[in-house]
Amino acid sequence: MTLGELTLDRPAAIVGVGGPAPLARRLQAMGFLPGAPVRVVQVAPLGDPITVDLDGWRVSLRRSEASLLEVRPELEGAAP
Repeated sequence: MTLGELTLDRPAAIVGVGGPAPLARRLQAMGFLPGAPVRVVQVAPLGDPITVDLDGWRVSLRRSEASLLEVRPELEGAAP
């Protein structure tokens, strides 16, 4: 599943970063690293961009960028 497919307020963890090397490096520099907790907190009225909570930081991404980030949805209430 990608971050672009994640539903609103569902917790997940980053699994991998894809796409062209310069964009992948930029996303990693922003903190999108494997294991980082993430969840979608806001979606623009027309669906693009989305705002995510990335380990306590708010970041807005285009859906095309979010589709490059593979995530693993977390079970709510599960122990870390």
